[in-house]
Amino acid sequence: MVSLNRIRIGWTSTIGIDGVSTFYTQVSPSTAIPQLVNFFVALQPYVPTDVTWSFPSSGTTIDAASGQNIAAWVAPTTAPFGGLATGSYAKPCGVLVNWNTGLFIGGRALRGKTFVVPATTNSFDTDGNVTAACKTALTNAGNTLASSAAQLEVYSTSTRQHGIITTAAVPTKAVVLRSRRD
Repeated sequence: MVSLNRIRIGWTSTIGIDGVSTFYTQVSPSTAIPQLVNFFVALQPYVPTDVTWSFPSSGTTIDAASGQNIAAWVAPTTAPFGGLATGSYAKPCGVLVNWNTGLFIGGRALRGKTFVVPATTNSFDTDGNVTAACKTALTNAGNTLASSAAQLEVYSTSTRQHGIITTAAVPTKAVVLRSRRD
């Protein structure tokens, strides 16, 4: 039985765009969370000051084969912090970080995604594409996280398959995060 620690990082804001980024790892959350903090620090120049990230001090461990909760974990408390970018932004628009595993299931790549939404206008060129500076910064931060001691994994809830993240990639195209509230 493979156990995966589920780490959920909360996104809160003063403008009603709350959300969560979920990560999985087989290593201790006490090891993984500081690496995730470093990744989110790299996001700060592109995320508005209205957004705050909260890192959990506890969470659940799941059985990868069933997806069921099987245990709880506890980690040191991490102080919340947020974006540093000023300027305008559109609430649902941002940047995507793709997490690649190099694994294929049923002919499809096992890949995860983290939506960095909202992102301020310094993230985008005048044509609406992600700037080279933003793309490079987030790709480098993602690859640093992928090669860190966190050993993060992508977990497919539909196939119950998982694989260690090997690389990160940030597409040039901007993303729009939609919800049922739209």
